[in-house]
Amino acid sequence: MDSPQTGAGAERPAAAPFDVHLRPEPMVGAVLLASGFARRMGRSKLTLRVGGRPLLERALDALVGAERVARRMVVLQPADLRLLDRTRYPSVEPIANPLAAEGQSAAIRLATEALAADPAIGAIIFCVVDQPFLEPAVLDRLAGAWAGDTDAILVSQYGGQRGNPVLFGRRYFPELLELRGDVGGREILRVHPDAVREVSMADPAAGQDVDTWDDLKAARARARRRRNRGQPSREEDDGNAPRPAAGVTAGSTTGG
Repeated sequence: MDSPQTGAGAERPAAAPFDVHLRPEPMVGAVLLASGFARRMGRSKLTLRVGGRPLLERALDALVGAERVARRMVVLQPADLRLLDRTRYPSVEPIANPLAAEGQSAAIRLATEALAADPAIGAIIFCVVDQPFLEPAVLDRLAGAWAGDTDAILVSQYGGQRGNPVLFGRRYFPELLELRGDVGGREILRVHPDAVREVSMADPAAGQDVDTWDDLKAARARARRRRNRGQPSREEDDGNAPRPAAGVTAGSTTGG
Protein backbone atom coordinates (compact mmCIF):
# COMPACT_ATOMS: atom_id res chain seq x y z
CA MET A 1 0.00 0.00 0.00
CA ASP A 2 1.27 3.45 -0.86
CA SER A 3 2.13 5.62 2.08
CA PRO A 4 0.16 8.82 2.56
CA GLN A 5 3.29 10.79 1.82
CA THR A 6 4.30 9.17 -1.47
CA GLY A 7 1.33 7.40 -2.93
CA ALA A 8 -0.45 8.40 -6.09
CA GLY A 9 -2.96 11.10 -5.45
CA ALA A 10 -1.38 12.03 -2.14
CA GLU A 11 -1.47 15.68 -1.27
CA ARG A 12 1.82 17.29 -2.16
CA PRO A 13 3.42 19.83 0.18
CA ALA A 14 2.89 23.39 -0.90
CA ALA A 15 5.84 24.96 -2.71
CA ALA A 16 7.62 27.78 -0.94
CA PRO A 17 6.32 31.12 -2.19
CA PHE A 18 8.64 32.99 -4.58
CA ASP A 19 10.12 36.01 -2.86
CA VAL A 20 10.25 38.79 -5.42
CA HIS A 21 12.50 40.76 -3.08
CA LEU A 22 15.32 38.24 -3.16
CA ARG A 23 18.46 39.61 -4.75
CA PRO A 24 21.75 37.92 -5.55
CA GLU A 25 24.75 38.68 -3.40
CA PRO A 26 26.45 41.89 -4.54
CA MET A 27 29.40 41.30 -6.81
CA VAL A 28 32.83 42.87 -6.98
CA GLY A 29 34.31 44.62 -10.01
CA ALA A 30 38.01 45.19 -10.59
CA VAL A 31 39.55 48.12 -12.45
CA LEU A 32 43.09 48.40 -13.75
CA LEU A 33 44.14 52.05 -13.82
CA ALA A 34 46.56 52.30 -16.74
CA SER A 35 46.14 55.76 -18.26
CA GLY A 36 48.73 57.78 -16.35
CA PHE A 37 51.85 59.47 -17.67
CA ALA A 38 54.68 57.91 -15.59
CA ARG A 39 56.62 61.14 -15.63
CA ARG A 40 59.39 59.81 -13.43
CA MET A 41 60.04 57.04 -15.92
CA GLY A 42 60.01 59.36 -18.92
CA ARG A 43 58.12 56.83 -21.05
CA SER A 44 55.15 54.52 -20.97
CA LYS A 45 55.23 51.69 -18.44
CA LEU A 46 52.67 49.57 -20.24
CA THR A 47 55.15 47.81 -22.49
CA LEU A 48 58.08 47.64 -20.06
CA ARG A 49 58.89 43.98 -19.46
CA VAL A 50 59.47 42.13 -16.22
CA GLY A 51 60.12 38.42 -16.44
CA GLY A 52 59.80 38.67 -20.21
CA ARG A 53 56.23 40.03 -20.12
CA PRO A 54 54.82 43.57 -20.38
CA LEU A 55 53.59 45.18 -17.18
CA LEU A 56 50.15 45.61 -18.74
CA GLU A 57 49.78 41.87 -19.36
CA ARG A 58 51.07 40.94 -15.92
CA ALA A 59 48.48 43.20 -14.29
CA LEU A 60 45.66 41.95 -16.51
CA ASP A 61 46.53 38.36 -15.60
CA ALA A 62 45.91 39.21 -11.94
CA LEU A 63 42.46 40.59 -12.73
CA VAL A 64 41.48 37.71 -14.98
CA GLY A 65 42.69 35.10 -12.53
CA ALA A 66 40.73 36.44 -9.56
CA GLU A 67 37.83 34.10 -8.86
CA ARG A 68 35.83 36.53 -6.70
CA VAL A 69 35.77 39.26 -9.35
CA ALA A 70 32.68 39.42 -11.54
CA ARG A 71 33.59 42.24 -13.94
CA ARG A 72 36.99 43.47 -15.07
CA MET A 73 37.89 46.79 -16.68
CA VAL A 74 41.06 48.54 -17.80
CA VAL A 75 41.30 52.30 -18.25
CA LEU A 76 43.71 53.34 -20.98
CA GLN A 77 44.54 56.44 -22.91
CA PRO A 78 42.83 56.28 -26.33
CA ALA A 79 46.13 55.72 -28.15
CA ASP A 80 46.89 52.73 -25.91
CA LEU A 81 43.67 50.81 -26.50
CA ARG A 82 45.48 48.87 -29.23
CA LEU A 83 47.70 47.31 -26.54
CA LEU A 84 44.79 45.34 -25.09
CA ASP A 85 44.72 41.89 -26.68
CA ARG A 86 40.98 41.26 -26.83
CA THR A 87 41.56 37.66 -27.94
CA ARG A 88 43.69 36.89 -24.90
CA TYR A 89 41.57 38.95 -22.48
CA PRO A 90 37.98 38.71 -23.76
CA SER A 91 36.51 39.31 -20.30
CA VAL A 92 38.31 42.63 -19.82
CA GLU A 93 36.27 45.69 -20.75
CA PRO A 94 38.34 48.60 -22.09
CA ILE A 95 37.59 52.20 -21.14
CA ALA A 96 39.17 55.04 -23.11
CA ASN A 97 40.23 57.97 -20.96
CA PRO A 98 40.56 61.18 -23.00
CA LEU A 99 40.98 63.18 -19.78
CA ALA A 100 44.15 61.46 -18.59
CA ALA A 101 45.98 64.79 -18.31
CA GLU A 102 43.58 65.72 -15.52
CA GLY A 103 45.12 63.09 -13.26
CA GLN A 104 44.18 59.76 -11.75
CA SER A 105 40.75 60.97 -10.69
CA ALA A 106 39.50 61.02 -14.29
CA ALA A 107 40.20 57.31 -14.70
CA ILE A 108 38.54 56.54 -11.37
CA ARG A 109 35.44 58.51 -12.31
CA LEU A 110 35.08 56.80 -15.69
CA ALA A 111 35.38 53.32 -14.22
CA THR A 112 33.13 54.08 -11.26
CA GLU A 113 30.44 55.52 -13.52
CA ALA A 114 30.50 52.40 -15.69
CA LEU A 115 30.31 49.94 -12.80
CA ALA A 116 27.87 51.98 -10.72
CA ALA A 117 25.37 51.60 -13.56
CA ASP A 118 25.35 47.85 -12.87
CA PRO A 119 23.14 47.28 -9.82
CA ALA A 120 24.77 43.92 -9.20
CA ILE A 121 28.14 45.52 -8.44
CA GLY A 122 28.58 46.24 -4.75
CA ALA A 123 32.26 47.15 -4.66
CA ILE A 124 35.19 48.09 -6.87
CA ILE A 125 38.82 47.05 -6.48
CA PHE A 126 41.19 49.60 -8.00
CA CYS A 127 44.54 48.23 -9.18
CA VAL A 128 47.54 49.94 -10.75
CA VAL A 129 49.53 48.71 -13.71
CA ASP A 130 53.00 48.95 -12.20
CA GLN A 131 52.85 46.10 -9.65
CA PRO A 132 54.52 43.30 -11.62
CA PHE A 133 54.06 40.65 -8.92
CA LEU A 134 50.40 41.28 -8.18
CA GLU A 135 48.56 37.96 -7.87
CA PRO A 136 44.88 37.04 -8.24
CA ALA A 137 44.93 35.97 -4.58
CA VAL A 138 45.33 39.62 -3.55
CA LEU A 139 42.08 40.60 -5.25
CA ASP A 140 40.29 37.53 -3.95
CA ARG A 141 41.43 38.27 -0.40
CA LEU A 142 40.09 41.83 -0.62
CA ALA A 143 36.78 40.63 -2.04
CA GLY A 144 36.47 37.98 0.65
CA ALA A 145 37.20 40.48 3.42
CA TRP A 146 34.64 42.89 2.01
CA ALA A 147 31.93 40.24 2.07
CA GLY A 148 32.23 40.27 5.85
CA ASP A 149 32.41 44.06 6.23
CA THR A 150 30.66 45.85 3.38
CA ASP A 151 30.93 49.29 5.00
CA ALA A 152 34.74 49.20 5.12
CA ILE A 153 37.33 50.63 2.75
CA LEU A 154 39.86 47.84 2.34
CA VAL A 155 43.53 48.62 1.75
CA SER A 156 46.12 46.02 0.89
CA GLN A 157 48.96 45.69 3.37
CA TYR A 158 52.36 44.22 2.54
CA GLY A 159 54.80 43.63 5.36
CA GLY A 160 53.17 46.32 7.45
CA GLN A 161 53.02 48.89 4.62
CA ARG A 162 49.87 50.04 2.88
CA GLY A 163 49.67 49.67 -0.87
CA ASN A 164 47.43 48.83 -3.81
CA PRO A 165 44.88 47.51 -4.67
CA VAL A 166 42.18 49.28 -2.66
CA LEU A 167 38.51 48.27 -2.45
CA PHE A 168 35.62 50.73 -2.14
CA GLY A 169 32.04 49.62 -1.50
CA ARG A 170 29.05 51.13 -3.27
CA ARG A 171 28.38 53.58 -0.46
CA TYR A 172 31.58 55.40 -1.54
CA PHE A 173 30.78 55.51 -5.26
CA PRO A 174 29.32 59.06 -5.08
CA GLU A 175 32.55 60.32 -3.52
CA LEU A 176 34.65 58.54 -6.13
CA LEU A 177 32.62 60.30 -8.81
CA GLU A 178 33.43 63.66 -7.22
CA LEU A 179 37.22 63.23 -7.23
CA ARG A 180 39.22 65.81 -9.15
CA GLY A 181 42.91 66.16 -9.92
CA ASP A 182 45.70 63.66 -9.38
CA VAL A 183 44.59 62.59 -5.90
CA GLY A 184 43.26 59.09 -6.41
CA GLY A 185 41.27 57.35 -3.71
CA ARG A 186 43.55 58.46 -0.87
CA GLU A 187 41.39 61.55 -0.40
CA ILE A 188 38.44 59.33 0.51
CA LEU A 189 40.62 57.39 2.94
CA ARG A 190 41.53 60.70 4.57
CA VAL A 191 37.86 61.67 4.95
CA HIS A 192 36.83 58.27 6.35
CA PRO A 193 39.74 57.07 8.51
CA ASP A 194 37.48 55.01 10.77
CA ALA A 195 36.19 53.01 7.79
CA VAL A 196 39.65 51.97 6.60
CA ARG A 197 40.67 48.37 7.21
CA GLU A 198 44.03 46.91 6.26
CA VAL A 199 44.09 43.46 4.69
CA SER A 200 47.41 41.69 5.13
CA MET A 201 48.74 39.91 2.05
CA ALA A 202 50.86 36.77 2.18
CA ASP A 203 53.49 37.81 -0.36
CA PRO A 204 55.16 41.20 0.32
CA ALA A 205 56.54 41.19 -3.24
CA ALA A 206 52.99 41.56 -4.58
CA GLY A 207 53.07 45.16 -3.35
CA GLN A 208 56.31 46.06 -5.11
CA ASP A 209 55.73 48.83 -7.63
CA VAL A 210 57.79 50.29 -10.44
CA ASP A 211 58.05 54.07 -10.31
CA THR A 212 61.69 54.53 -11.37
CA TRP A 213 64.29 52.79 -13.48
CA ASP A 214 65.92 51.50 -10.31
CA ASP A 215 62.58 49.98 -9.33
CA LEU A 216 62.40 48.30 -12.72
CA LYS A 217 65.90 46.91 -12.33
CA ALA A 218 65.00 45.51 -8.91
CA ALA A 219 61.77 43.96 -10.24
CA ARG A 220 63.62 42.28 -13.08
CA ALA A 221 66.17 40.92 -10.67
CA ARG A 222 63.41 39.48 -8.52
CA ALA A 223 61.78 37.92 -11.57
CA ARG A 224 65.08 36.34 -12.57
CA ARG A 225 65.55 34.89 -9.12
CA ARG A 226 62.06 33.45 -9.29
CA ARG A 227 62.86 31.84 -12.61
CA ASN A 228 66.24 30.72 -11.33
CA ARG A 229 67.99 32.29 -14.29
CA GLY A 230 71.22 34.24 -14.24
CA GLN A 231 70.70 36.70 -17.09
CA PRO A 232 67.80 38.81 -18.37
CA SER A 233 66.25 37.78 -21.65
CA ARG A 234 66.71 39.98 -24.69
CA GLU A 235 63.02 40.83 -24.73
CA GLU A 236 63.49 42.66 -21.42
CA ASP A 237 66.25 44.82 -22.87
CA ASP A 238 64.24 47.99 -23.38
CA GLY A 239 66.77 50.37 -21.88
CA ASN A 240 67.82 51.60 -18.49
CA ALA A 241 67.36 55.31 -19.00
CA PRO A 242 64.37 57.55 -19.77
CA ARG A 243 63.56 57.94 -23.44
CA PRO A 244 60.83 60.57 -23.62
CA ALA A 245 59.18 61.07 -26.97
CA ALA A 246 56.38 63.28 -28.17
CA GLY A 247 53.02 61.54 -28.10
CA VAL A 248 54.18 58.63 -25.95
CA THR A 249 51.69 57.76 -23.24
CA ALA A 250 52.32 56.01 -20.00
CA GLY A 251 50.55 53.54 -17.84
CA SER A 252 51.12 54.26 -14.18
CA THR A 253 48.60 56.16 -12.12
CA THR A 254 50.46 56.11 -8.84
CA GLY A 255 51.14 59.81 -8.96
CA GLY A 256 54.41 59.53 -10.86
